[in-house]
Amino acid sequence: MSPRLSAINSIQQHIRKGKVLSAISVHGEQAEVIEAVALQTSLLVGTPLNKVSFPKGALLICIIRDEEVIIPSGESVIKPDDRVIIFATRGAVPLIEKMLTVKLEFF
Repeated sequence: MSPRLSAINSIQQHIRKGKVLSAISVHGEQAEVIEAVALQTSLLVGTPLNKVSFPKGALLICIIRDEEVIIPSGESVIKPDDRVIIFATRGAVPLIEKMLTVKLEFF
């Protein structure tokens, strides 16, 4: 692994919006794998995935709930505090960040 990519991955984890646990660049920074905690008021929580508008270039890889790893289907519903793993192209990352952040009405 290159020191440059290692530094980029470390920085991305801290600058991404939402409760991002890790962000790893893939294929020369053209895509990212993001691990994040689903916050109670994020757009991902409480709605079946087939009703969620995922941006083009993004794919929900798995949901981690307690000790269980869930391969999502259209009927899957993300609950607060679930960890999600998302693969996203560089262009889709800002939209994914928006989906992971807390909505204003939470405050």
